[in-house]
Amino acid sequence: MPLNNKKIIIISPEAWGNNFVSKHYYAHYLSKENEVYFLNPPKPWRLKNLFTRKIEKKKVQKGLWEIDFPFIVPRINLLPKWAQALFFGKQVRQIQEQLGIEKFDVVWSFTPLIYWNLGAWNTKKRLFHKVDFHPNAYCEKDICESADVVIGVADTVADPLRPYNSNTHKVGHAAALDDFENAIPNSNIPGHNKIKVGYIGNMRKQMDYDVLLAISNTHPEVDFIYIGPYGNSNLSDMNEEKSPEFYKLFEQQNTFFIGEVPPSALMGYILSFDVNLVALTDKENLVYSTPHKTMAYFYSGKATVTSFFQEYVDKPFLVEMVEKNKDFPALFSKVISNLEHYNSSEKIKERRQFAIDHSYDKRIDKIIQLAELK
Repeated sequence: MPLNNKKIIIISPEAWGNNFVSKHYYAHYLSKENEVYFLNPPKPWRLKNLFTRKIEKKKVQKGLWEIDFPFIVPRINLLPKWAQALFFGKQVRQIQEQLGIEKFDVVWSFTPLIYWNLGAWNTKKRLFHKVDFHPNAYCEKDICESADVVIGVADTVADPLRPYNSNTHKVGHAAALDDFENAIPNSNIPGHNKIKVGYIGNMRKQMDYDVLLAISNTHPEVDFIYIGPYGNSNLSDMNEEKSPEFYKLFEQQNTFFIGEVPPSALMGYILSFDVNLVALTDKENLVYSTPHKTMAYFYSGKATVTSFFQEYVDKPFLVEMVEKNKDFPALFSKVISNLEHYNSSEKIKERRQFAIDHSYDKRIDKIIQLAELK
């Protein structure tokens, strides 16, 4: 059941920009048949915010607008909850008034950090869609209780929210088939080695640089391609990676950093990889939600070597996964030494079909059903 001619506002913890994750893709796909407003996170507070309440509205594409709105006071997250609720409620009314929308059809929030009382919006339906962990989100209970439906991207994400809202469901990541289906392999991949191994995404602090250095050192016959921001970007203004391990990786002879790539060009790179990588540290006993990037990896069909994710325990056909990162180099070597097996036509077909079966259109249909959107 497609959603048509609805007014939807998406509240995102990451701004609109060159790098896309699930929030941006949901906005893109929903805007095909609806009027979608993508509300960016607040920019750093400035003195002029005291004197202006004007929103900035920028058209991104047909049916999709990017919205910026200045916070009234600095460090609003440090205020008592009753004061936050007061300021957020006032801003919500101003946003709707300036957009000329008396009542939205759907408020679709991806963050518990701002506008956490979804009841402040004049709307028919309120969704909280959790795709990331928010360690400092002390208002997560509030946003769940104010939502009509809560969506979690994995069991490890959804299960802790169920006590706050009984209408909580798991809906996994989706594949952006619009970008995937027309892509052709990129013939300008750097490096002189025949075997190409790739990673897409932020070069963030949670990555296991010791593992990445180890596999780079022990496999000089492989070129390692890293695609994505390693400084500040629309996904984070605090993402600059400065660790010594990162710089060591940067200096490797067989390691290449491409930087930001438009979403439409990503699959061209991924189709040129022989193996895909996900290596997040396991030193701090952190629990991660499944990375959005893996859906693109699966569509490519090539083997993905990854650190541990609970979500993939019952899906061994999708990934080659270790329980502990100390075993990552050995598993990686095994895959590299047996590419004909791990990238057989049968395995490629099975992985790609999984991505096709979990497209954004199908995930949106599922959420429409769960939220009883009409």
